[in-house]
Amino acid sequence: MSTQRKQTETAPGAIDALREYQMKVLSAIHDNVDEMFECANDMLRANSASEVLELSTRHSQRQLEMIGKQANELVSSAQKMTAQPGTQFPRGMS
Repeated sequence: MSTQRKQTETAPGAIDALREYQMKVLSAIHDNVDEMFECANDMLRANSASEVLELSTRHSQRQLEMIGKQANELVSSAQKMTAQPGTQFPRGMS
């Protein structure tokens, strides 16, 4: 089988994997922005400094949990993307 034909056959899988990765990145950005606005709204409604501190702590914990989950999902998606046969990335991107 020629190299060009092999790359043509594996390209759809690589493109799907890249699209999945991009969607996960966009989803993570969306979730983080939503969380930031939710935190800001909660802070504006706070009635005392102790309530602000409590809200800040709670939102920070949630944000750390979200970031950990997002990082795992992105790593998994990136591994799928790079595992596609015929996938080649420019030097320094793999």
